[in-house]
Amino acid sequence: MQWFKEDRIIKFICVTTDQEIQSKAEYLKMADNIVISPAGANTNNYANVDEIVEQAVRCGADAVWAGWGHASENPRLPEELSRHNIAFIGPPSNAMFALGDKIASTIIAQTVDIPTIEWSGSGITAPEPDPSSSVQEMNIPEEIYRKATVSTADEGLKCLKEKKISYPIMIKASEGGGGKGIRKCTSDQEFILNFRRVQAEVPGSPIFLMKCMENARHIEVQLIADLYGNVIPLFTRDCSIQRRCQKIIEEAPASIAPPEILHRMSQDAVNIAKKVGYVSAGTVEYMYLPDKEKYYFLELNPRLQVEHPCTEMIANVNIPAIQLQIAMGVPLHRIVEIRLFFGLERYGITELPENQIRTDTNICVIAARITSEDPAEGFRPASGAVEVLNFQSNQNVWGYFSVSSTGKVHEFADSQFGHLFAKGTTRHEAVSALMCALKELELRATFQSQVNYLVGLLRDPEFENNAFHTGWLDERIAAKIQNMPEHPLHVIIAVGATVIGYSRMSEVFSKFQNAICRGQILPTSELTETWELELVHNNIKYSVLVNRYGPQNFLICLNDNICHTTVRQFDTGGDLLVTYDQQSFQCYLDEEMDRFKVSIGQTMTIFEKENDPTILRSKNAGRLLNYLFKDGEKVAKGQFFAEMESMKMVIALEISKVGGTLNHVARPGQVLFPGTIIAKLEVESDVSASRPVEFEGGFEQWTKAEERRNKKIRINHRFEQLLKACEDILDGYTVSNHMFKECLAKYVDELFDVLDDPQLPFAMYSHVLASVKSRIGSPDTIKRIEELLKENVFNAAEISDTLENYLSNLNPKEIGIERGHFINLQKICENFSQGSEGHKRIVIQQLFEHFLRTESYFQGVSYEKGVAAMTYDVKDPEQAVRTVYCHTKIQFKNALLEALISKLTDSSIIALQSLLKVLANLDNPENEELAYTVRNVLKRINYSLQNGIIDKSFLQLERLPKGSEETHQSPYFLFKYEDQGIKRFFVRHVIKDIAEAIKVSKYSKQSPLEKVHNKLADVIDGACGEIRVAAHNLKTDKLCNDCNHIFICIDNTTYSSTVGWPKTIKDVLLQHEKMFKKLRITEVEVVYQSNDFGESEDFYVIFDNETGAIPDVGFYKSENGYFKTLGDGSAKYHGLSVNDPHLPIAHVKIQKRRMLAQRIGTTYCYDLPTIFGKAVLNIWNLFQKSHPNSFQKIQQFLNSRQRDSLRLQDSNGFCKTYEMVMESEQGPITVIKDEALLKKRAETVGNDCGMIAWEMEICTPECPQGRKIIVIANDITHQMGSFSMKEHRLYYFASEYSRKHKMPRVYISANSGARIGLASDVKEKLNVCWNDATRPEDGFNALCLDDSAADDNSILSQIEYTKRSDGKTVIDAVIGKEDDIGVENLVGSGLIAGETSAAYQEVPTYCLVTGRAVGIGAYAARLAHRIVQVEHSHIILTGAPALNSLLGKEIYTSNGQLGGTQIMYHNGVTHSVAVSDLQGINKIVRWMTYLPSEGPYFTDDGERLVSTSPSKAQYDPRDILDPTDGGGLFDAGSLDEIMDGWAKTIISARAKLCGQPVGVVAIEPRTISFDIPADPAAAESTTRTVTQAGQVWYPDSAYKTAEAINDFNREGLPLIFLANIRGFSGGQKDMFEMVLKFGACIVDALQSYLQPVIVYIPPYGELRGGAWAVLDTQINPTCITMLADKESRGGVLEPDGIVEIKFRQHQLHDLMMKCDDRLKELKGALDKALTEGDKKLLNQKIQSRKEFLMPVYRTIAVKFADLHDTTARMLAKDAIHDQLTWSQSRNYIHRLLQVHLARLDMARAYLQIQGIRDAITIKDLQKGCNWVDEHLSANNITYRQNTGQSKKDSRFKYDIRAIQSYAQSNEFKRVLEDIDVENSSLSLLKKLDSLSTEAQRKLAQSLLQHIKDKNLLSR
Repeated sequence: MQWFKEDRIIKFICVTTDQEIQSKAEYLKMADNIVISPAGANTNNYANVDEIVEQAVRCGADAVWAGWGHASENPRLPEELSRHNIAFIGPPSNAMFALGDKIASTIIAQTVDIPTIEWSGSGITAPEPDPSSSVQEMNIPEEIYRKATVSTADEGLKCLKEKKISYPIMIKASEGGGGKGIRKCTSDQEFILNFRRVQAEVPGSPIFLMKCMENARHIEVQLIADLYGNVIPLFTRDCSIQRRCQKIIEEAPASIAPPEILHRMSQDAVNIAKKVGYVSAGTVEYMYLPDKEKYYFLELNPRLQVEHPCTEMIANVNIPAIQLQIAMGVPLHRIVEIRLFFGLERYGITELPENQIRTDTNICVIAARITSEDPAEGFRPASGAVEVLNFQSNQNVWGYFSVSSTGKVHEFADSQFGHLFAKGTTRHEAVSALMCALKELELRATFQSQVNYLVGLLRDPEFENNAFHTGWLDERIAAKIQNMPEHPLHVIIAVGATVIGYSRMSEVFSKFQNAICRGQILPTSELTETWELELVHNNIKYSVLVNRYGPQNFLICLNDNICHTTVRQFDTGGDLLVTYDQQSFQCYLDEEMDRFKVSIGQTMTIFEKENDPTILRSKNAGRLLNYLFKDGEKVAKGQFFAEMESMKMVIALEISKVGGTLNHVARPGQVLFPGTIIAKLEVESDVSASRPVEFEGGFEQWTKAEERRNKKIRINHRFEQLLKACEDILDGYTVSNHMFKECLAKYVDELFDVLDDPQLPFAMYSHVLASVKSRIGSPDTIKRIEELLKENVFNAAEISDTLENYLSNLNPKEIGIERGHFINLQKICENFSQGSEGHKRIVIQQLFEHFLRTESYFQGVSYEKGVAAMTYDVKDPEQAVRTVYCHTKIQFKNALLEALISKLTDSSIIALQSLLKVLANLDNPENEELAYTVRNVLKRINYSLQNGIIDKSFLQLERLPKGSEETHQSPYFLFKYEDQGIKRFFVRHVIKDIAEAIKVSKYSKQSPLEKVHNKLADVIDGACGEIRVAAHNLKTDKLCNDCNHIFICIDNTTYSSTVGWPKTIKDVLLQHEKMFKKLRITEVEVVYQSNDFGESEDFYVIFDNETGAIPDVGFYKSENGYFKTLGDGSAKYHGLSVNDPHLPIAHVKIQKRRMLAQRIGTTYCYDLPTIFGKAVLNIWNLFQKSHPNSFQKIQQFLNSRQRDSLRLQDSNGFCKTYEMVMESEQGPITVIKDEALLKKRAETVGNDCGMIAWEMEICTPECPQGRKIIVIANDITHQMGSFSMKEHRLYYFASEYSRKHKMPRVYISANSGARIGLASDVKEKLNVCWNDATRPEDGFNALCLDDSAADDNSILSQIEYTKRSDGKTVIDAVIGKEDDIGVENLVGSGLIAGETSAAYQEVPTYCLVTGRAVGIGAYAARLAHRIVQVEHSHIILTGAPALNSLLGKEIYTSNGQLGGTQIMYHNGVTHSVAVSDLQGINKIVRWMTYLPSEGPYFTDDGERLVSTSPSKAQYDPRDILDPTDGGGLFDAGSLDEIMDGWAKTIISARAKLCGQPVGVVAIEPRTISFDIPADPAAAESTTRTVTQAGQVWYPDSAYKTAEAINDFNREGLPLIFLANIRGFSGGQKDMFEMVLKFGACIVDALQSYLQPVIVYIPPYGELRGGAWAVLDTQINPTCITMLADKESRGGVLEPDGIVEIKFRQHQLHDLMMKCDDRLKELKGALDKALTEGDKKLLNQKIQSRKEFLMPVYRTIAVKFADLHDTTARMLAKDAIHDQLTWSQSRNYIHRLLQVHLARLDMARAYLQIQGIRDAITIKDLQKGCNWVDEHLSANNITYRQNTGQSKKDSRFKYDIRAIQSYAQSNEFKRVLEDIDVENSSLSLLKKLDSLSTEAQRKLAQSLLQHIKDKNLLSR
C-alpha cells in the first residue's frame, strides 16, 4: 500500500458471524465489507473449508488469508481455493500437510536428522522423492503416517510399552493447537481419561504420543519463505510460559540459549522448510534443555502465530504485509523490509546475503496475552461482557484488543481477547515496561481476567532470573500460588465491605425508586441501610456490619472493631470512589452466583459467599460433555466428577470442598450457564471441616485510622460537620441501634458546646470573609472589619453595618451584583444578631422544621396515602425514596429531637414555643413518646410563666365529682377521678387579662376576634396537652381513660366587647374536634362574662361528643342559674342548672364499646340511631335555610313534639327507632315497640349477636308524614363483627322484612368477614403420633387424641376417627360441637348475598362502609349498589397480610391499598366518600329524600326561566344544571352527583326539578383524564394516565350510565337524560373491553324503565349514530320522550364524515361549475378552444380555480350536510317529540314530567284493579297507559295541546291541572271501582259456573246472608 499511496487499494472482506457482530469485534471496524457465516462453533464458520471457499467465490475474492487457528492449518483450504483460481496467503497444501501436520512434520524432521523427542513414531523416516519426478518436495505416504499414530487408549498403552516411552507423556491430536487437543499424563489411569478428552476436543484428528520433556524451554524460529524456494529465519522466540500447553507470555529473542544453539536451530528450521517446499510465514518449534544445551524438534506451525509482533518489533518488519507480497509473487530480495533487515539498500534488486541467520539484536521484547480466564480457578475460561477497557500505547509498549468497551467475549470465541507487547534494551527493561502497562490497563468485565496474576508472575524471582520451564506455570497453578498484588487485609475488608454493602443498599433503594416512578407504593420492609455481610476471603469468614450513616458516609463494624469510609459515585457505570484512612480507591463490584469480585484500584479481590458445598454448579457457560462418575457413585474431594466444553476447551469439573454420593442433575449435552446446577452430593459426614474459619480478632490499623480521623479541626468546620450529622439523622441516615445512643449523645453534646463557643461566629465570618475579601474595594472597611473581629465579643450589628455602609456607597448599577457576593457574610451577622443563644435557636428551629417537612406527610393518614401525597409534591424519585425511608427511622429522629430539646434553655423554649406545640400535637403512635416529652417541657414552661394568683371561684370546682384528686397546678388545674374503672381527667383553666391579650396594637395585622381565636386555641392546646401527658402515664398501668372534660373560663371582668365571640369559640372548638376525639375528651365548656346588653351575664359555649361520632356545639346563657339555649346550635343542656355537678359515666359498658369501635375506625352500633336522628335534623336545618317559605308551609304537617325538636335541636321528634329481634334462630323477626325494653337493650350491651337491626321512622321535609326504613348494622365490638349463622339469619330476616313491607334498606358495614374457629374441645385433647418420639424433627404420621379422651363419647362424637392397633385414636376429620367456626358460615354468606341481590331489585338499598368490609361484608355492600364509603375504611375480599402470605412476600402495606377510597371510589363501586360516619349517614339520608313520597313537594324554587347558558365551547355541565348561585335547570343546590370519581365522561346525579326528585344523566363535553394505579404485586405495573374525549361513551362510562339508570329506576325516579353525545368509542382497546356489551346494557336498562324518561339534546349538543340508537324513543315508547333544543343536532354521522362519503370531490366540482361565474366563463372558452395548446392552458386554469375554491366549497358541503341534522328535520321525521329553548326547558320538562307521572300513576292504579300489583313489567305498564289514553280520550280530558305556534316554538303545551285533578278525583276512583266490580262479578260468575248445582246453591245462600248482614241493599 505504501507503494501505491492508497490504503484502500486492497479491499478486505471479513468473514464473520452474528456472535462476532453482537460482540462488537474491533476488526469489523477495519473491514471494507463483511460476509456472514453460520453462527456457533468454528466448524460452522472459520474452520469450515467449504464455507470459506463458498464465501470467497461468491465475493469474487482474489486471495484468502486464514489468520491463525481454525482452517489455517487445513491442507484442504489451499487445495480447494486453487481449484477456483483463488490465491491462498500461506503455504501450498502439500507443504502444509507435510509440515503443518504434527505427525508428518516430525517424521520429516527425523528424515533430515533434526533431533526429535521419543514418540509413537520414533525411528520412522520418509522416502526421498524420485529424482526423475518433477515434484521434489517430500511427502509422507499414508501407511508410514499411520504407523506413527494410535487410535484407541489400549493401542496407546501398548505403543508406550513397545517404544519404551516412560511417563510423563503427552497425548496430542495432530490437528489440535492453541492448547486444544493436548494432555499430559503421569499414569495409565490418567492416560485413559485424557485420551478420551483429546478425542473429544479435536474429533476425528489422528492422535500420537510423545515423551513429555520436563524442565525444558519452548523455543521457536520464525520463518519466511517465498515462491522461489528462498527461506529465511527471523530470530527466535521463547514461549515457555504456558498453561495447559497454551502460551501466556512470549519473549523475543530466546535469551536462554547461546547464539550457536540458536543458529543451529534456525538452520535446521530452514532445512526442513526447504525440504517440503514451504511458502509464506511459518514457525518451527523446539524443546530446549538448558542444562544439557540440547534441543529437539517439536512441530512446525504452517501459519502466522499470534505472538508474531514480538519478532516484528526486534526485526522491524511487518510479517502479514510480507505474506501478502509473497502471495503476489514478490521474491524475498525485492521486499523492502527484508532488504532493510539484512542491511541492504531499500529499493535495490540484489540477492540476499548468503549468511541469512541472525541471532544478534540489542532489543528485547516480552508479550503477555490478555484472556478471559480466572487464575483462581486454574485459568478456567469464561465468556462475558467487557464493560470498561482503557489502554494507552506508548513508545515502549503496544497492544491490541479484539473487543473494546461495551463489547463481549462470546462463548464460541477464544479466551484471548488482547495482547500487550513491551520492549527494552534489556530483558529487565522490557519486563518492567510490561509490568507498568499491565498495572495501567483498566479492564472491567463480567468475567475474570488474569491481568493481576500476570503482574505477580512477572515479579516472581524465578521469572526474573529466567529460570522457568514449560511446566512451571502449570506447577504454579496446581500449587494454587496466586502471588497477585493485593492490598493489606485491613484495606481489603474495609473497602470491600463498603463496596458490597453500598451495592446491596443501592439495589434495594433502586428497586423501591423504580416502583415509585411506576406509581407503585411498596412496603418499606426491604429498605435498609444496615447490612450484615459474611465475607469469605482465603477461607476465613469476616462477619461484617455495614452501615450507611450519611449520604456518602459508611461505618464498618467487625467484632468490636470499627472504621469509617466514604463513598462517591465515580460515574454512571458503577465505579465508586471509596475513601478509607485518607486513601482513595477507585472500586467496582462484580457479583457472581457464589462470590463477590471487588476491584480495589488495579487489584481484584475475591470474596466467597458461604454457599452449600453439596450443590455443584457450573461456573461458566458451555455444554456438559459427560460424567466421570456414575449416578450414585462416591466421589472424594479433589476428584473430577464431570467434563464440560467451554470456550473451545474441555474443562474437568472438580469436587472442591467435600466428597459424597454423586447425584446427576444436568444431562450430557445440556447447555450450561453460570450457576446451572450440574449435580448434587449426598454427604454422610459433617461438612463443617470444609467451611471457612470465623475471624474473631480486629485490625490495629482500623484503630489507628479512627485516631487520625478524630483529630481536632477548626470550630466552624466542626460546627458544619455536627449540623450535617444531625440533618443526616433527620434524613434517615443513622448508625446501627447498638451505637446510636452513644453517637447521638456525642453529636448533641458537641453541637451545643460548639454553639456556645464564643469563637464560633468569628471563625464562621473569617472563613467566608477570606473568599470574598478581595472584592471589598475599601481598605478602611477591611481594616474596620478586621478590628471588630479581634474583639472578644462578636459585634454582629456593627460588622453588618460596616459592610452595609460600604455597599451603599457603591455605584447603584453595581450594588446588586456586589451585594450578592456578601450575602453569606450578612447572613452570619443576622443569625448572630441576638448572640450565640439567638443563633442556637435558629439552628434548632431549622432542625425542627427539617423534621416536620417529612413527618407532616404521614400524620393522621395511612402509609400509602402519605407516600402518595409526598410523591405529588416531591418530583425527584430519589428524594421521594429518601423521604419514605427517613420516615421509617422515626425512632432515631424522635431521639434526636428529644436530646436537642433537653439541652434548650427556658428562653429558647419560649422562643420556639409555636414549633414545639406542633411537635407536641403529633398524633401518630410512633410520635407518642416525642409528643409526650415536648408536652412535659411546655407544661414546665407554662408553670414557670404563670403570673399572679388564680381566683379559684372561676373554676367551678364544686362541680367536680366527689373524690376527684388534684394532680398538680400549673396554669392548668388537672384533676383525676376513677369512675367505675375508667380514669377521667378534668382540666380547669382561667384566661386572665383577656383585654390585654386581645388588645390591638398600632401595627397589628390581627383583629380582636382573631386574637381571641388564637388565644383560646393556645389555651385549648395546652389543656389537651395536660390530658395527653396524664393519659400517657396511665398506659403503664394499663388503665382505661375516657370521658375527659375541659373547663375554660375567660375572665372578662373588664367587659371587653364579646360581639362575634360565640362563633369564634365554636370555630376553635370544632377545629380541635379531632384532638378531642383522640384524647377521649367528650365535653369542653368555655364560659365568659359579657355586658354587651347592658348588664353582666355569663355565657357558655359547650362542645359535646359523647358518642365520638356527633360533635355538637351549643350556645347558652345563664338565666337564673339555668342554661338557656341561644342560636341554632345544640340545646342538649337547655333547662339544666349551670351548677349541676359533672355526672358519672351513665353506661360504662357502652363507653368501653365505643372506645373499641373508635379504635377500629367506626362507631358503636347502638349509637347509629342517634346519628340517623342527627342526619335527619341536619336535613331539616338545611331545608329551613334554603327554602324558608316552604319551611313555613310545611310546619302545618309537624306535631308539637317535632316543632320542639327543631327548636331544641333534638332529633327524637324526627327519628323513631325500634330494634328488631329474632324470636328463634329460624325466625320470624319482630319489632320491639316497648320503649323500656328498647332502652334496656341499648344500655346493657347484652346482645349475643354481632348484627343489629332497626325499623326506623324518619320524617324529612320531603316526607314530613314519615318514612319507614330498615337499618342493619354489624356490631364490630362483638367477635370483631364477623359473620356466623346467627348474624346471617338476622341480616336475612331483617332484609326480607324490608322487602315485604317495601321499606328502603340501609346496611352499615363494619365487619371482618365470615367467622372462623377451631373445635375447642378437640383442640384441648389434641395429641401427635410422631414417626420417632425422640426425634420430632423427623415429622409425624397422624394427629390423635390424648389417651384420656380415647373413650370420651363427648369428644368422639365431634370427630371421625380410626382406632389403631397401638391403641391410638387417630383423628380423620373434625366436626366439632360449634355451629360457627367454618364452612357453615359460608352457607350463610350465600344466604345474605342472594337476599341482598333480591332486595336491590325490590326496594332502594343503601350501604355505609365504615371501618372495614371484608369478604361477605364486601359483597353485601356491593350488592346494595348505593355505597357511601368513609375515609380510612376499606372494602376488601382478603386482607393485606393474608395476601402477602399467599404471594410469599410483603407486597401490600395495608388494606386501604386494596380497597380504600382511592380504589373503590375511582372504580365506581363506591358512589360517594364521607370523612366521618355522620357525614356518610347524612349522605344516605339525603339520597332517601329523593325517593318518591305521597303528598306535595315543597320548594321555594318553582317554575322559572333557566338563566344559565350552554356554549359551543367546552364547558362544565354542572355550571348550567345547578350553578352555585342558582338559576340552572334544576333546583338550586339539589344536584347530588354520584360515582363522580369514576367514568368521568358521564355525570350521574339525583336532583330536583321544581321540587320533583329526578335522576339525571348528563354528558361531559370536555376531555378528561384519570390515573389507573399501579399494582405493587405486578413487578412491571405502572401508574397510567388515561385520557378520554368528551361526548363519547367508553366502556366505563357506558357501564356507569347503565348502573345509574338501573339505580334510578329501582328508586322510582323519573330520568332526565341530557344527551350531548357523538357515539361510542369503537377502537380495538375499547371493543376488547366490551364497550358494545355495556352499550347494550344501557338499552336493557332503558327498556325496563318504569318511570318517565326525558331525553333532551341541549343547545349546541348533538346525538349521533350508536348513541342515538341506545336512547331512542322506540326502545321504550311508553316512558321515553325525546326532546331537542332548537340549536341542537342529530344524525348518523357528523357533517364532515357525511361529506367524505356522500359529497365527493367530483360532486363538489359540479357544484363549482354551477355556481362560479369564473368557472363558467373558463368552461365556455374551453368548449370554443380550437388548438390543443389553448385547451391545455384552459384546463390548467380550470383545475387551478377548482383547487382555489375547494376549501370554501367543502365548507359549503359541510354546512349543507349539517342542515340535514337540524331540529326541524328531526321533528319532521318524528324522530323527536318536540323542540324547546334552553330558557324554557325547566318549565316545559317539569310540566311534561308531571303529566307523565300522573298518567303512569293512573295506569298503575288500573293495573292494580286488574290484579297486577308487585312485579309490574313495562309490558303491563304499556297496557295500562293504553287504557288511560283511551279512557281520557273517551271522557274528553286533554292534558296536551298543540300550540299551533311558529316553527321556532314548541309544538305542545301541557295542562298539569287537568290530568292531576281528574286522577285524584272521586270520579276516577268510581271508574276504577266499577271496573273492579265488573271484574269481581265476572270472576264470581265464572266461579259459579265451574261449581256443581249444590255448591252453587250454598255459595248463593252465603252471599245473600252476607248482603243481609251488611244491610247492603238498603244502603
